[in-house]
Amino acid sequence: MKTNLFEGFSSYRGDNSRTAVVIPAYKPPADMIELVSRINREGMSCIVVDDGCPVGYEWMWDVIEPMALVLHHDINRGKGAALKTAFTYIKNWCLDIEFIVTMDADGQHLVDDAARAVSEVKKQPEAIVLGVRDFSGNVPFAAKVENRIASVLFSGISKRNVSDTKTGLRAFSRPLLGQMIMIEGSRNDYEMNQLLALSSAGRKIVEIPMATIYKEKKRSTPFEIVKDTAGVTRVMLSYSTSYAISYAVELLLFMLLNLLAPLFSYPLILSGSVSRTMCAAFSWSLNSHKIAGKNGKSPLKKYIAEVAVTMIFGLLLMTGFYSLGVNVLLAKILADFITLTGYILVETSAAGVSSADIGEKAGEMAAR
Repeated sequence: MKTNLFEGFSSYRGDNSRTAVVIPAYKPPADMIELVSRINREGMSCIVVDDGCPVGYEWMWDVIEPMALVLHHDINRGKGAALKTAFTYIKNWCLDIEFIVTMDADGQHLVDDAARAVSEVKKQPEAIVLGVRDFSGNVPFAAKVENRIASVLFSGISKRNVSDTKTGLRAFSRPLLGQMIMIEGSRNDYEMNQLLALSSAGRKIVEIPMATIYKEKKRSTPFEIVKDTAGVTRVMLSYSTSYAISYAVELLLFMLLNLLAPLFSYPLILSGSVSRTMCAAFSWSLNSHKIAGKNGKSPLKKYIAEVAVTMIFGLLLMTGFYSLGVNVLLAKILADFITLTGYILVETSAAGVSSADIGEKAGEMAAR
């Protein structure tokens, strides 16, 4: 086994490769050896993370190590932790790696598809590129159900359509490494957290079709489907619940302040602006750790600007509705809905976003 990982890695990297393939592995099949061999022949660097495999896999690491760098976890820590171990290593030690692509160890991803994903990232370095499967063909029922549930839940929270939220083939550029490391999750929940966080931070998600390969039916029992989907649902609820709580807090503060507001001039503006500001601060405290901005920095300035703009327009609409005789609480809710919808339409139109992604900002703005 190599002890100096950096020297070992640099010694067998391709001459002109700026791409690293990351493979998290726990009890991987022998097919992974051929996968690593093909990656090596394509001139791409490869990092395999042994996620605490039990005794009996030493022979596999011995075979793979001449072709790839192998990092080891002493115990099984989960797919998300394995990915972040590799990302941290690349960030700290592999300074000339510009593109990263993740693949599963089970042989269900093709190296050609990984190369196409990297080619797309080179065209759109700000985006994350997903290799998505075609679920209309000969795909196990369990996989179809899991993907459908995950996609519906993701769309409900982020208002963005992603056809394969569970794909393990994902490519991105080096500037996103900091964000990827900061995202929460250590097991399968990490991949969904990744999409939610990047979507909330305004990152573009690009899909490219890839070969759909199933060597055996996996997670085919109802129990396994429910178990695998439960983690995704928990992640989604953590976002939707925080947004719902934030807005409920705002409405409560608005009504309480509205009772006191007659003591002051411009009561509606006072209660509306104070409740919105306090709610925005509360929402940020709940969600800021889930959202990473560019270069891994927290997008606080952008958040403040968005809150200020939507608050001004919301207050104008609310006072307008109220002057027409609409109930004060209903006036606020209508104003907030129109403001949020208008903000999303303006921003997505300015960015040239297609109608399929027109709600891209709704998840991020839901608690504004």
